[in-house]
Amino acid sequence: MSRVTGLNYHHAELLFHVLRSRTLTDAAQALHISQPSVTKQLKWLEDDLEIRLFKKEGRRLVPTAEALLLVDEVERTRASLASLNELAARIKSGVAGSLKICAIPALAHVLLPGTIQEFRRTYPSINIEVKVENSWRILDLVETQQIDIGICRPFRELRQVEDTALLKMGIVCVARRDDVITTAPHVGLPDLRGRPVVMVEVYSSSVAVQNAVEACRLDRDVFCHVSTSTLACEIVLRTGVVALVDSLTAASYRSRGLAVFELPELESRNISLLRPKHRPSSGFGEAFVRALKLEAASFTHPEMPALNEANSSVR
Repeated sequence: MSRVTGLNYHHAELLFHVLRSRTLTDAAQALHISQPSVTKQLKWLEDDLEIRLFKKEGRRLVPTAEALLLVDEVERTRASLASLNELAARIKSGVAGSLKICAIPALAHVLLPGTIQEFRRTYPSINIEVKVENSWRILDLVETQQIDIGICRPFRELRQVEDTALLKMGIVCVARRDDVITTAPHVGLPDLRGRPVVMVEVYSSSVAVQNAVEACRLDRDVFCHVSTSTLACEIVLRTGVVALVDSLTAASYRSRGLAVFELPELESRNISLLRPKHRPSSGFGEAFVRALKLEAASFTHPEMPALNEANSSVR
C-alpha cells in the first residue's frame, strides 16, 4: 500500500479488518499479508492523517475515540465498493441482477424452494446464490454487508443490520402416524422415555435442551445424532422411531405421514430476516422478501391447534 494523503480503498480494508479483529495477527490473516506489514501500514495511515487510531493493550488493539468515529463510514464505503464490483461482474456476465441469500439448514431446505419458485415467476433473469451456514457465520456475513438476506436466529446484538421477525421455530417430537404415541392427546419429553430417540446434533449443544432431556432421563434413550432435521425425519419414516427436530421441518413432513407434537418443556425461538443497512436495496430484492414472508406464513406451526387437528385427523 503506497503512502498517500487521505483515505483510499486499501485504507478502508485495513481499518475494517483491524477494527473487527482487534489483533494484528487476525487482521493480517484476513488481509493475506504479514503482521509486520499491517503494523507498518497502520503507522503510515496514522502519520498521514495525524490521528492516533489504536492503542495496544497486551495483544489486542483498542480503537481510539477518533477511530470509532470512522467505523460507520468505513463499513459503508467498503459495502458500496463491494456492490460496485458485483454490479460490474453482473454487467460483464449479462445477468440483470443478483441476490445473495444465506440461511440455516432447516430454513433453507423448507422455506427457500417455494420462495424461489414464486419469485422466479416475476423475475426469471435474476441470479440467486444460496448458501447454507450456521447462525454464527450468517450473522458475520450480514453484519459485514456481504449478503443481501440472512435467515437465522440472532443470538447477539448486530450493528448496521435491519432485523425483522419472520417466524417462531421450536423443537418438536415427530413420529409416524401409525405409532401408538399418536393416540395420546398430548406428548411431552417424559412420554418418550424408553423409546429409541433420534436427535439433531445442534440441540445437543444447547444447555436448555440438555437440561430438559436429562431431567426426564431421556438422554440414555438417544441412540442416534444427525446433522439435520430432514435426515431425522427420514429415519423416523423408515424405522418407526421418534425424533426431536425443528418445528418448521416437522411441519413440512406432515403431508408425508408424520405426526407432530409440541414439547411444552422446550421453548420456541424467534427467527429473523436480516438485511444489511449499507448494501443497496432493489425492487427485485423487496419482491424476494415479500415472497419469503408469504412462504413463512404458509407454515401454521407452531400454533398447537393446527398440529392437534393434523394429528387427530389420522386417528
